[in-house]
Amino acid sequence: GAAALAATMAATSARAQTHEHHHEAPATAPRDPKLDTLVKAANDCVQSGEACIRHCVDLLGKGDTALHACLQHVLETNAVCTALERVASYASSPSKTMRAFVAACAQYCRDCAAECKKHAEHHEPCKVCMEACERCAKACEAVAA
Repeated sequence: GAAALAATMAATSARAQTHEHHHEAPATAPRDPKLDTLVKAANDCVQSGEACIRHCVDLLGKGDTALHACLQHVLETNAVCTALERVASYASSPSKTMRAFVAACAQYCRDCAAECKKHAEHHEPCKVCMEACERCAKACEAVAA
């Protein structure tokens, strides 16, 4: 038994030493550069949205309810853009399903930008969020097309 095992191991070792490796990595499709733009735009939207959320919560905590609708839009848009950033970072090209998702994300961003615009003149975080949402909506539209 032990001799047979040793002989098998020796034969396997000899084959492994003479086996040439010609395995190639599977070819991957080149990444659509619009997706890189989209990932950055979604990330910027999330980051500026976080600052806007903090600002709105601070004002709400002080009894100022003027930014309640703004806060709701930013919370929803941040959730969508967080998912958008992840989906776009995984893809090499947009699928039909992704294009539909990206089109919906563009609408969230446009709606959020419209709400933030109402406060942009008096609240810098709302202005920055509005601008980031506008850029993200454009990046979404470029991918959804």
